[in-house]
Amino acid sequence: MAETSSDLRTILEKIRHDTDKALALIADAQEQRALAWTCVSCGHVKHFTRAVTLEAVARCPRCKSDQFRPLP
Repeated sequence: MAETSSDLRTILEKIRHDTDKALALIADAQEQRALAWTCVSCGHVKHFTRAVTLEAVARCPRCKSDQFRPLP
């Protein structure tokens, strides 16, 4: 009986781990990332070596605007 209980616990922990991993992937996919972002105000393009989120872009060095959109 203890063996069955232990097996069931192991299975349930694996399910929980897999579910947590899947939810983290979904949350990650919902954030928009891009290699280049263009300023909405002046058109300046900020380039990055890795895809970054809008929060990582910060402010435009030219006009100090904080409104960017991803470059297609």
